[in-house]
Amino acid sequence: MSRPQQRGHHYARGSAIAECLNPTDGYRGQLAKRGIKPRNHAADNRAALRELSARNREKMLEEAAAQEAQPWKLKEFRGVTSRYSTQPKRRPSAGPDGGVPAAGRAKPFLRRRRATA
Repeated sequence: MSRPQQRGHHYARGSAIAECLNPTDGYRGQLAKRGIKPRNHAADNRAALRELSARNREKMLEEAAAQEAQPWKLKEFRGVTSRYSTQPKRRPSAGPDGGVPAAGRAKPFLRRRRATA
């Protein structure tokens, strides 16, 4: 190649004025100039985090529901029934006359206290 052809080849290769008028912003700018939409990694990461947190939330709700259905017990007490369900229900205590104490009557220890004071 002769010298004038090299110079012509150099000028034809790039367009400095076009680059000054419409500069590219790095690799993403070059993709946009070619008509390719660059991938938005930040939006992809946000979507992945939302999906992951939704799955995690569902898993926690399922675990909470399972725990509510079956109460936690130590291994040695799993087969044991509670005494509360087997004991007979107690009746209110009876007064000195065998019945339930009347609401208006004072209890004996209160009467004694009043008598001494």
